[in-house]
This record gives sequence, C-alpha cells and structure tokens, in this order.
Amino acid sequence: SQPAGSGCSASTSSQDYDANGNVVWREDFNGRRTCYANDLGRNVETARVEGLAAGADCTAPLTAASALPAGARKISTQWHPVWRKAAKIAEPGKLTTLVYNGQPDPFNGGAVASCAPSSATLPDGSPIVVLCKQVEQATKDLDGSQGFAAALDASVKTRTRSWTYNQFGQVLTAKGPRTDVDDTTTYAYHASTTINVAGGVNLGVTQGDLQSITAPKNAAGVAQVSQFTEYNPLGQVTRMVDPNGVVTTLSYDLRQRLKTRTVAAGTPQARTTSYDYWPTGLLKSVTFPATTRTTAAGTAGNPQPRSVSYGYDDAHRLTSITRGSGEQLFYTLDNAGNVTREELHNASGATEQVIKRDFDALGRLWHHIQNINGVDQSTEFGYDAQGNPTTTQRPAVASYGESSGPLEVRRYNALNQLTRIEDAVNGGAKPTQLSPDARDLVTQVQAPNGATTGYTIDGLGQTTLETSPDAGSTSNSFDEAGNLKTRTDARGVTRSWTYDALNRPTAMTVRKSGSTDTSEDQAWVWDASPAGAPLACSNGLGRLCKQSDLSGSTYYAYDAFGNLSQRTVVEGGATTTQSFGYDGEDRLASVSAASGKAIALARDSEGRVSAANALVAGASLAVIKSSSFRADGQFSSTQLGNNVSLNRQFDSSGAISAEAETGINTGGGGSGGTVEAPTAPEWAMILLGSWLAWQAARPRLGPRLGLRVSARGRMSPKRLHAPGWLTLLALCMALLAHAPGAQAQAQTQGQETLQLDERGNIKTRSVDGRTSTYLYDKLDRLTTETGKANQSFTLDPNGNRTSDGQATYTVQPNGNRILTRNGQSWLYDPAGNLLQDQTQLNGQSVTRSFSYWMSGMLKTVSINGQLVATYYHNAQNQRTRKVLVNPPTGTPAVTLYRYDPQGQLSEEIAASGPRAGQTLVTYVWRDDTPAALIYAPNTPSNPTGQERIVYLHTDHLGSPRKASDQSARIVWTWESDAFGSTPPNEDP
Repeated sequence: SQPAGSGCSASTSSQDYDANGNVVWREDFNGRRTCYANDLGRNVETARVEGLAAGADCTAPLTAASALPAGARKISTQWHPVWRKAAKIAEPGKLTTLVYNGQPDPFNGGAVASCAPSSATLPDGSPIVVLCKQVEQATKDLDGSQGFAAALDASVKTRTRSWTYNQFGQVLTAKGPRTDVDDTTTYAYHASTTINVAGGVNLGVTQGDLQSITAPKNAAGVAQVSQFTEYNPLGQVTRMVDPNGVVTTLSYDLRQRLKTRTVAAGTPQARTTSYDYWPTGLLKSVTFPATTRTTAAGTAGNPQPRSVSYGYDDAHRLTSITRGSGEQLFYTLDNAGNVTREELHNASGATEQVIKRDFDALGRLWHHIQNINGVDQSTEFGYDAQGNPTTTQRPAVASYGESSGPLEVRRYNALNQLTRIEDAVNGGAKPTQLSPDARDLVTQVQAPNGATTGYTIDGLGQTTLETSPDAGSTSNSFDEAGNLKTRTDARGVTRSWTYDALNRPTAMTVRKSGSTDTSEDQAWVWDASPAGAPLACSNGLGRLCKQSDLSGSTYYAYDAFGNLSQRTVVEGGATTTQSFGYDGEDRLASVSAASGKAIALARDSEGRVSAANALVAGASLAVIKSSSFRADGQFSSTQLGNNVSLNRQFDSSGAISAEAETGINTGGGGSGGTVEAPTAPEWAMILLGSWLAWQAARPRLGPRLGLRVSARGRMSPKRLHAPGWLTLLALCMALLAHAPGAQAQAQTQGQETLQLDERGNIKTRSVDGRTSTYLYDKLDRLTTETGKANQSFTLDPNGNRTSDGQATYTVQPNGNRILTRNGQSWLYDPAGNLLQDQTQLNGQSVTRSFSYWMSGMLKTVSINGQLVATYYHNAQNQRTRKVLVNPPTGTPAVTLYRYDPQGQLSEEIAASGPRAGQTLVTYVWRDDTPAALIYAPNTPSNPTGQERIVYLHTDHLGSPRKASDQSARIVWTWESDAFGSTPPNEDP
C-alpha cells in the first residue's frame, strides 16, 4: 500500500504467487492486472499479458493463440534449454530469435550453430554460451496474442545480426544486418604480455587486452582502425590511438579512478582534462583545458582553464557546484534526497535566482515555485496512483479575470499510455487525442480542431506511411539496418538514398514521376578527399570530406579534435574558403572569412564570449570590448566597440526586468552627414513588404523577431538563422549609409523595462517611456497588444490564427492550412507548400507566387506574374545563392551566402557584376546572438571608400533592436509589434 499523493488517494497494489514463488498475477496501484505464465520446472516466465481489468481471469488470456481483450498485449518467451537466456521472444508486431553457440539454428536448416572454436568450452566440456545470431522479424500479430504462431509480414525486411568469438569468449567479429555490403566490425586482442617495469611505470599490455577495433570498410576499401596500445596492470587502458592517428592518454589514481585525460598527446595542441576526488571517492573537481590562438584580429580562445568543484553532504549527496569564477549552485535536499531548493549565486556571493519545489508523500514533484515580480508563483502537478502525471495547474493571472490557474488534464489507458490531453482552453470538448499501439508507438494524433495525422508503423518500429490534411501522404521504405531508403511525398517526388557499410549516406537521388532532372541529386564522400579536391580533408577518417548538392560542392577539413577547421565551397564558378579555430573545449574561437576577414572571440573562465575583435579596414577593431555575466550565463553588461554600454537587470526568476544603454550619440543620425542615404528602390520595398506580410499572416507561430510568447515565459535567446531576419536587416541597413565623418552632438541613454505576469509572460514593455501592453489566453498565447501596435488575435482550437485586427482568415476544416485571407484565396501544392496568395503591398493588392525545388525548399518568388528572385540551397537546407531578376544599380544580380560551423550566416558575397568575388557583408556573432555587421567599401550599403562596421543592440531574445555606427550614432531602430511585422525605422 502507499499513502495519498498529489492528485490521488491512498491505494494498494497486489500480487499472487504459485507454489514455487513465481508471480502469477499482479495488479498495479490503478487496479490494472498483469497475468503471468511460468515454467514450473525451471521457474522462468513463458508468457505475460498486460493491460487487463482488475480481477480478470488469467486463464484465457494466457492460453496460446487466444484472443485478448481490447487494449491488452501479450509477450511470450522461449528459453535456452540449459541457461536462463531467452531464445525466442514474441511480442506485438515482432518476433525475435536468439541463436546460441552449440544450439540449433532454425535459419540454417537446424544445423548446430558454431560461432566459437571447439576449444571454447565450459568446465563440463559443453560449448560456451555466447550469442551467435539475433534475428528480428515483423509479424502481423498486432497485440502479441498469437505468440510464436504469428504470421510473418513478408513486406518488412528481416534484420539479422551475428557474432563470432575466440576461445576465451571475446568478440572477434560483429556482423550488421546489411546484405548488400560487408558491415562487419572486427576486434583484435594482444596475443602476449609485455610490461614496462622500468622506473616503476608498470605499463604495457597483457594477453587478452583489446588491441584494436576495425570498422567496416568504406566505399574506397579503407577501414577505420582504433588502437589500444597501452594498459596499466589493472587492465585500464592508458593509451589509445584513433583512426586519424590522434593519441589519447589516460592516467588513474591508486583507487583506479580516472585522473587525467590528454587528447593529441605528444603534440603542441595537447589538451588535458584533470579529475580530483574526495577521500570518500566522490568526484571533487574537474579542470578543463585552456587554449588561446593568435589571429589577425587579435587573441582568441580561453586563456584560463575552466574548473568545476562539487560539494556533498554527510550522506554523500550532491549539495553544491562551484565554478572556478566563484559562481555557485546550491541544492537543498529533503530526507528522501529530493531537491527542494536551488540557489544560484554570482561570484560575489549574491543570490541571483531561486527555484523551490515541494514533493508529495510519494516523492513526486508537487509544486514548482518561482519568484516573479517579488511573489512566489507555483505550478502544481497531480498524478494518478501509478505515478502517471495527470494534471498541471499553472498560476492564475488576476488581471485576466482568472479565479483559478489554467488546468491541463492528461488521461491514460490500461497500459499507462497517454491517450488524451485536455488543455485549459478547449477542455474535454476538444481534446488532443493520441492512439498508441501495443508497442507504445503513437499511430494517430487528432488535434483539438479535428486535424488528424496518422502513422503506419511496421513490426520493426519503422514509419512506412504518414498521412495528414496539411502535407498529404508520405511513404517511406527502409533497408535491413533501418536506414531510410526512399521517401515519396504527396507531390510524387521520391528521394532515394544509398549508404556505405558504416550506414553513412553516400548518395541521394531526387526524382518526380516522369522527370529525368538530376540537378537536385546529392552525394557525400567520407574519410578522404577525392582526387583533385581543392582542400585536403585532414583528420578525415570517420568524417565527411565532400558534399555535392544543388548549390555545388563543399569540401571539409578537421583539426585533431574533430572540429571543422576549413571549408571550401565551389558554387557557380566561385571558390570560397573559410577557416575556423577553437578553444580548449572545442568552442568556436576564431573565424577567417572567405574574404580573409578575421574574427577573434575571447572567452572568460566559464567559456562565455566576453570580448570580440574583427579586422576592419586592415586593423583589429573591437566589436565587443568587455562583458560580464550572471551565473546562469546571461550577460548583465557589455561594452560595444564604439563604447556604447548595455546593462541589464534581472528578477529573481532570472528574467530580464530592465535594460539601459549609455554612450549613445544623438548627432549625425538619420540622413545627416556628408553622404546622402539612398532611398529604397521599388524592388526592395516589394520584397520587404512581401516578407513582412508573410510573417504577419503565418499561423500558429510565435514572434520570429519580436516578443516570444512562451508557455513558461522564459526569455532565453532563440537561435536565429539567416538569411531570414538578417537579410531583412541587411536590406534595411543598405538603405542607410550614414557618413562616418558626421560629428556627434550629445550623449543619451536608452531605457527598457519589462514587467511579467504571474506566469512569466511579458505583460508590459516600456522603451524610453513608450509602453506596450500584452494580454494572453490560458495557454499563454498572445490575444491583445496595445501601444506600439493595437491589435487583437483570435485563434481556432489548434492555435491557428483566424483574425488579427487587420485581416480575417479561414482555415481548412479539420486541418491547418489557411484557405483565405480577407476573402482572397491561398493555394497549395499537395505537400502543403504555399503556391499563391494575395496581399496588400504598398497600398496595392498584389498576387505572390512561389515555386519549390523537389526537395521542398523555396525556389522562386514572383509578384503579379513577374519573377523577382530565385534561391538555391545546400544539403543542410541553408540558402547559399540568391539570383535577382532586376537588381538595382550597384546591387549584384547573384549573391552567395556562407555560414559558420553553427549554421549562422557569416558572409554575403557578390557573385556577379564588377564586384564579383567581393565579400559585401561580414557578420560577427557572440555565440548565437548577432553582434555586428561589417560592410565592404563602395557598395550601396557603404558608399564610402573604407570598410564600415555597424554594432547591433539586441533584446532579451537576441534580436536586433538598434544599430549604431563607430561614432555611437543610432543608424537603425526596430520597435516592432509583438510578431515582428512592423517595419524598422531606417532614418532615426
């Protein structure tokens, strides 16, 4: 029995036993029964039926091949004749056969399996009991009731794995399930003992120590070999060599605990991680390697090693984590070991964040408490007697007229599978419904608006068909190893993959029925550069060396630690190369752009970017001069390279409450200065308007650029990938071109404050005295905004927007496609890609048309039937090329885009016109937040004769809100509405 807990009363579970003490039935705390059949001669389970009603008779369900009650499932087991090892398992949809050494192999005519030498015997002379073969077969038995008599599903490929052993029972080979290639991994062992005892070292090898692991050969016939060349007398490996020849050494203390780990040992790049322990044996501290590098832009990396120390109470439970900087995280535990309080302290010892928790009598989380606006706000969780989470009630917001907090209810079936979610808005009338099968795999999801997505899943757990009202039907096929072989979408486009023996993709073809177009085919080369490659793939074994796709060809090289060190892209006749450097913990430290532009990131002792320099006009220039951080990693203050300072304040939940800017100059902004800012040409306004209108109309999306409406109100930055908002920003900046010689007149201070509601959503946002107010529904979705914009939103039961104050939308019944906006139709292809819509741009009604590559990525945009732009993408779905039909004077018709290792836009490069090959814009990032843009000279964005830098002022989401030049003048602002659809101020 157990006491009452949150959401459930006191309850009992019960079980019964046979004469031998084997369980014959068990009822859980919810009264759901499981029945067992046992072999009384060996006391092993032969069958189990789960999901029965309380008090159900076990005889019928356990009878072979008998039907089961709805919602129940059966698992049957046969055993090795001597040992307690399963030989065959029949479960819903799958039959697994395990063949042991010395036992009949049913897949080889019943011949006795032999996967070890005859000398490999047990003391009684019988063969050693090792697994020779495992065979998985799909069946048509959906609930397992047919047991071993289940009919096989011949449409699903059988999955067979096999092993061989030496006379000591050590694995020699492991063969994968592929039949088209040899996917065998080979293991070798040291044949003799050689120990170096000189000087008391006592290191070497002992007979039987693992010597090497050889992976299956690649398409070129080359295998990756990992070597283990040295051990201590206790059998712990002390030296190993990876396939690229990189040496790792390990040392241990007298109690056999890892003491040091050095990668690239014996080279100038060697990195050592050290471990220390308390006398109790618990981990005391870890010290990580530090690495700096010199670049043209300055010193990059982390000059101080990062260290972490751990504290424990007398019961050996973790109670504190202390960083080398002095920042600390403290845990308060109850007698059961549950963490009831977390306190985050900065290096000065001040408390920055507190999280409190209550647990019920069963040790389950009851309340999660955070302090918001000086008041503790609690989220309460409830459970059923079996421990399934059944309710979540979040804090009520009095100003929204809520007398109680929003309640979400979850319901389960007899197998404890989640089947129904009733949210705080739709309730039980329009729930989200899930249909899991007997394998715990979801086969159907029905959203509150009736949109139903179905999944057909074979006996090996592979999804062979997906159907939805939004994307149509998509079918998949798989090889023996479970690799995706083909995928055909609702447009009739089929993608087909081939794989090498290591299950890495080597080629993909993309075809539409009746088409012979091969332009979108992709290919991958692994382990070494192909002949004639413009870049040698250093340290390439086990890594991608070349990628060919729609954009062209990309070549890769790596450092000894597996980080991408160089990348060369050949696209449209242009060849560009980027280089990257890293600190001692493999974090990006430097970027050498295709133009030769150098960027250096300096990190503090905790690995956070504290300063950044870039090469501008041939000299190193500070992008970020200094930064300080909270213990949770958010920066509390930073000084930009133009001496503008950004300072933030936080509440006790860790949310930003205020931000102040100092050092901003008021003179010389706008059109002032010696160079007149160009006006936006018609094409730019059309593209800008199209993008903004599309963003405003997209359903079910939180703001991409502005305030984020999150369920928990967390203000953590969202990684923003170009060229979405960054292209927009670059376009806006291109229209500014302020004169660098303009004189500043004064200094001013910008002030932003944020107030949160009881659930942590932004309630008010005030910027320099201008306040916007936001209201939310019980699912924390924005419903009303007043201030900068005045708009209200209505949503359908699934969260699709049906009105926004400027337009009304009709949504496909039982689906999520927008059918009309203000009565004007939107058209889609069968896979759900938007083909055409009508919208207002610059006061005129226009028709936008879109076409897509077979991959589903955007290909062209047309306005009123006139082609505006064509886009190309690489295999990572990053846009690499834009082709404009009628570019304005000075703007190249073809622009290339290059990215850093994190996938963030790094450069825009002209690929046509008089500036072909010239980098137009270089982007500087602080981790996932944009920090600055560097414009090349004599371009529409910078008509002066020297490079120009623009510093970005970002908000709590990492989105740019202002931009300032080297003289600290504001040259661009963007005080948008909540969803980012308000145009920026290009002449502040």
